[in-house]
Amino acid sequence: MPLLICTPQEKDLRFYCIIMILTCLILLETNYYFQIFTPMEMSRNELYVFRWMIMSVVLALNYMVISFYQINISGLVKRLHKRNTSLIEKNKLVLDKEAELKQINVKLSAYNDHLEQEVTARTRALNSSNIAMEEMIKNLKISNRQLREQDKLLNDQLKELEDARSALEKARDDAEKANMAKSAFLREISHEIRNPLNAVIGMTYLLLNEADNRNRIPQSILTYIESISTSGHSLLEIVNNVLELARIEAGKIDKVQPEPFNLREWLRGISAIYQNAAHVKDVTLRLQIDSRMPSVIYGDRIHLTQVVNNLLGNAIKFSPEKKNITLHTYRTDGQQWCIRVSDEGIGIPEDKQRVIFQPFEQADSSIHEQYGGTGLGLTITRRIVEMMGGSIAVRSIPGSGTAFTVTLPLSEEAVTPEMEKHASHLDTQHEYPAFPPDTRVLLMEDSEINQLIMERFFSRGHLPAHGGQRRRRPPSRADHPPRHHYPRYAHATHERP
Repeated sequence: MPLLICTPQEKDLRFYCIIMILTCLILLETNYYFQIFTPMEMSRNELYVFRWMIMSVVLALNYMVISFYQINISGLVKRLHKRNTSLIEKNKLVLDKEAELKQINVKLSAYNDHLEQEVTARTRALNSSNIAMEEMIKNLKISNRQLREQDKLLNDQLKELEDARSALEKARDDAEKANMAKSAFLREISHEIRNPLNAVIGMTYLLLNEADNRNRIPQSILTYIESISTSGHSLLEIVNNVLELARIEAGKIDKVQPEPFNLREWLRGISAIYQNAAHVKDVTLRLQIDSRMPSVIYGDRIHLTQVVNNLLGNAIKFSPEKKNITLHTYRTDGQQWCIRVSDEGIGIPEDKQRVIFQPFEQADSSIHEQYGGTGLGLTITRRIVEMMGGSIAVRSIPGSGTAFTVTLPLSEEAVTPEMEKHASHLDTQHEYPAFPPDTRVLLMEDSEINQLIMERFFSRGHLPAHGGQRRRRPPSRADHPPRHHYPRYAHATHERP
């Protein structure tokens, strides 16, 4: 059993087990001969049974030992067979590897030959490159000499450019002085131009609107007077636009002065003023106000009026008879609001829609011949809108109409109840009652013609701006539309520096 249980490496354990077995046998035999302990007495049958039991155990042990060794030998044979098979496969792999190594060796030899040939070719190429490099160095030396010559030439040109820049700076200073002189000239001459224009406009207004004059003057002469009035208003509008553009370019445009005002009353007032011009042109003017718009907003009413006047004036000018013009005010999704003036006029080609915002530019030269104008209204409008922090866009289809949309920031949160009350007060209290019959008016005027015209107005009750009523605020050119659309209802405008 120790031989079966213990492995060959467990020699000490096997030795001790055998010693114990031998010791037990010796003790049993000693006790059998010397009777130290009296053995148990057994009958013949009992001995017979014990003998066969011992023989059975011995046979079983022999069988176990033989079986164990048989199993070990079989396992050893199997392992040897597997190792033999593995060695055969490894030998085959080694042979395959040797064959591959032979092929690789052949390839390496061929590659080595190729490398030698390539090294030879590269050496020849490097030699050629070396020759080319030497040639390039020679050329670089020549180029370096040429560059030094060009550098000298560039220094001479730089000196000429500096002289030219000094000349340009002097020319710029001269141009600025000339621009200032031009602005001063325009300011000085504006009064001298407007005085005779006011005289012409005032006289034609008296001739056209006094009943006595209209009854005495023949109809053919009235047509001439109306033409004079229309031309006077057109000339006054041109002068005003040129002066306004000169003020904008000189940076002297009036600053934005926002104030609370009633939006709906303001739009209705502008629409009412232009209803006469639309009636004379036989077009329909419509007003649409978005219900989401607040009743009182915070903005510069004077500049806004000027913007709407220019847009409505153009819409009426370029709209044929029986067409519609819409003044629409609405609120966007954000904190912005829009003023849109759309018409059903001649329209603007797509390639000309950017040009119309440039000074003295119109969509077509035939427009000036047919409708007149200087091409300054939209330029001034865009400058004013940008000054107020907004933008202007145009959408037009030739032959179908044009729509100008002005987008401005909506300062609704800046309107307090006190401002709303103040705006309502201005809208309802801006006019005084008419003058009583015995009222004396002191007029300070250095032009005798203007004195004559104003004396005629007051004596006959012709107050051109508001029909015999006074305004709390002096009238501004931005509050009135261009007058050449309806000369019979034109009002004299007297502006002084």
